[in-house]
Amino acid sequence: MIDKFAPGIAEALAEVPDAATILLGGFGAVGQANPLIEGLLDTGVSNLTIVANNAGYGKVGLARLLREGRVRKLICSYPRIAGSTIFEELYSAGKLELELVPQGTLAERMRAAGAGIPAFFTPTGANTLLSQGKEIPASMSERSC
Repeated sequence: MIDKFAPGIAEALAEVPDAATILLGGFGAVGQANPLIEGLLDTGVSNLTIVANNAGYGKVGLARLLREGRVRKLICSYPRIAGSTIFEELYSAGKLELELVPQGTLAERMRAAGAGIPAFFTPTGANTLLSQGKEIPASMSERSC
Protein backbone atom coordinates (compact mmCIF):
# COMPACT_ATOMS: atom_id res chain seq x y z
CA MET A 1 0.00 0.00 0.00
CA ILE A 2 1.21 3.51 -0.77
CA ASP A 3 2.28 5.49 2.29
CA LYS A 4 0.08 8.60 2.09
CA PHE A 5 1.64 10.36 5.06
CA ALA A 6 4.29 13.05 4.75
CA PRO A 7 6.23 14.68 7.59
CA GLY A 8 5.39 18.18 6.37
CA ILE A 9 3.78 20.32 3.71
CA ALA A 10 6.94 20.71 1.63
CA GLU A 11 7.41 16.95 1.46
CA ALA A 12 3.75 16.37 0.63
CA LEU A 13 3.96 18.78 -2.31
CA ALA A 14 7.49 17.96 -3.51
CA GLU A 15 6.36 15.89 -6.50
CA VAL A 16 3.58 18.17 -7.75
CA PRO A 17 4.68 19.09 -11.30
CA ASP A 18 3.99 22.16 -13.40
CA ALA A 19 0.69 21.81 -15.30
CA ALA A 20 -0.80 19.56 -12.61
CA THR A 21 -4.54 19.34 -12.07
CA ILE A 22 -5.36 20.00 -8.43
CA LEU A 23 -8.70 19.57 -6.70
CA LEU A 24 -9.34 22.06 -3.90
CA GLY A 25 -11.80 20.95 -1.26
CA GLY A 26 -14.13 23.14 0.71
CA PHE A 27 -17.03 25.37 -0.17
CA GLY A 28 -15.69 28.83 -0.85
CA ALA A 29 -13.08 29.61 1.78
CA VAL A 30 -14.70 27.24 4.28
CA GLY A 31 -12.67 24.06 4.44
CA GLN A 32 -10.04 25.27 1.98
CA ALA A 33 -6.56 24.01 2.88
CA ASN A 34 -4.79 27.38 2.88
CA PRO A 35 -1.51 26.03 4.34
CA LEU A 36 -1.31 23.56 1.44
CA ILE A 37 -2.10 26.30 -1.07
CA GLU A 38 0.64 28.47 0.46
CA GLY A 39 2.94 25.45 0.18
CA LEU A 40 2.08 25.16 -3.52
CA LEU A 41 3.14 28.77 -3.98
CA ASP A 42 6.43 28.00 -2.23
CA THR A 43 7.17 25.15 -4.67
CA GLY A 44 7.02 27.50 -7.65
CA VAL A 45 4.67 25.30 -9.69
CA SER A 46 2.68 27.05 -12.39
CA ASN A 47 0.37 26.47 -15.32
CA LEU A 48 -2.02 24.67 -12.97
CA THR A 49 -5.55 23.49 -13.63
CA ILE A 50 -7.59 24.01 -10.47
CA VAL A 51 -10.88 22.24 -9.80
CA ALA A 52 -12.90 23.96 -7.09
CA ASN A 53 -16.40 24.98 -6.12
CA ASN A 54 -15.74 28.64 -6.94
CA ALA A 55 -13.04 31.04 -8.10
CA GLY A 56 -11.90 32.14 -4.67
CA TYR A 57 -12.21 35.56 -3.11
CA GLY A 58 -10.24 37.89 -0.92
CA LYS A 59 -6.46 37.63 -0.94
CA VAL A 60 -5.67 34.11 0.33
CA GLY A 61 -6.10 30.56 -0.85
CA LEU A 62 -7.22 30.14 -4.44
CA ALA A 63 -7.41 33.92 -4.91
CA ARG A 64 -3.70 34.16 -4.12
CA LEU A 65 -2.85 31.34 -6.55
CA LEU A 66 -4.74 33.27 -9.22
CA ARG A 67 -3.14 36.60 -8.32
CA GLU A 68 0.35 35.06 -8.47
CA GLY A 69 -0.38 33.84 -12.02
CA ARG A 70 -0.01 30.15 -11.19
CA VAL A 71 -3.36 29.01 -12.62
CA ARG A 72 -3.91 28.45 -16.35
CA LYS A 73 -7.38 26.90 -16.15
CA LEU A 74 -10.15 26.91 -13.57
CA ILE A 75 -12.90 24.28 -13.50
CA CYS A 76 -15.71 25.35 -11.16
CA SER A 77 -19.43 25.87 -10.66
CA TYR A 78 -19.58 29.39 -9.26
CA PRO A 79 -16.82 31.64 -10.60
CA ARG A 80 -18.47 34.96 -9.80
CA ILE A 81 -19.10 35.31 -6.11
CA ALA A 82 -18.82 38.43 -3.99
CA GLY A 83 -15.17 39.36 -3.68
CA SER A 84 -13.93 37.32 -6.65
CA THR A 85 -12.26 40.37 -8.18
CA ILE A 86 -8.99 38.62 -9.06
CA PHE A 87 -10.85 36.00 -11.09
CA GLU A 88 -12.87 38.68 -12.88
CA GLU A 89 -9.74 40.66 -13.80
CA LEU A 90 -7.85 37.63 -15.14
CA TYR A 91 -10.79 36.16 -17.03
CA SER A 92 -11.77 39.49 -18.59
CA ALA A 93 -8.16 39.99 -19.73
CA GLY A 94 -8.07 36.54 -21.35
CA LYS A 95 -5.39 35.32 -18.93
CA LEU A 96 -7.44 32.50 -17.43
CA GLU A 97 -9.37 29.67 -19.07
CA LEU A 98 -12.70 28.77 -17.44
CA GLU A 99 -14.64 25.52 -17.65
CA LEU A 100 -18.04 26.08 -16.07
CA VAL A 101 -19.59 22.84 -14.75
CA PRO A 102 -22.92 22.40 -12.92
CA GLN A 103 -22.35 21.62 -9.23
CA GLY A 104 -23.82 18.10 -9.34
CA THR A 105 -21.87 17.20 -12.47
CA LEU A 106 -18.68 18.55 -10.92
CA ALA A 107 -19.22 16.39 -7.82
CA GLU A 108 -19.90 13.31 -9.97
CA ARG A 109 -16.80 13.96 -12.09
CA MET A 110 -14.72 14.00 -8.91
CA ARG A 111 -16.36 10.85 -7.56
CA ALA A 112 -15.98 9.01 -10.85
CA ALA A 113 -12.33 10.00 -11.20
CA GLY A 114 -11.60 8.81 -7.67
CA ALA A 115 -13.27 5.48 -8.46
CA GLY A 116 -11.33 5.09 -11.70
CA ILE A 117 -14.37 5.60 -13.92
CA PRO A 118 -13.11 7.39 -17.05
CA ALA A 119 -16.45 8.75 -18.30
CA PHE A 120 -20.14 8.97 -17.49
CA PHE A 121 -23.24 10.45 -19.06
CA THR A 122 -25.42 13.03 -17.37
CA PRO A 123 -28.75 14.31 -18.68
CA THR A 124 -27.84 17.91 -17.81
CA GLY A 125 -28.19 19.90 -21.00
CA ALA A 126 -29.48 16.97 -23.09
CA ASN A 127 -31.68 18.12 -25.98
CA THR A 128 -30.69 21.77 -25.50
CA LEU A 129 -28.41 24.08 -27.47
CA LEU A 130 -25.51 22.79 -25.35
CA SER A 131 -25.94 19.26 -26.70
CA GLN A 132 -25.93 20.10 -30.39
CA GLY A 133 -23.22 18.12 -32.15
CA LYS A 134 -22.55 15.93 -29.12
CA GLU A 135 -23.26 12.25 -28.55
CA ILE A 136 -26.41 11.60 -26.53
CA PRO A 137 -27.04 8.01 -25.37
CA ALA A 138 -30.33 6.52 -26.56
CA SER A 139 -31.52 6.31 -22.96
CA MET A 140 -31.34 10.12 -22.74
CA SER A 141 -32.35 11.13 -26.24
CA GLU A 142 -36.06 11.30 -25.46
CA ARG A 143 -35.60 12.69 -21.99
CA SER A 144 -36.36 16.29 -21.11
CA CYS A 145 -34.26 18.10 -18.55
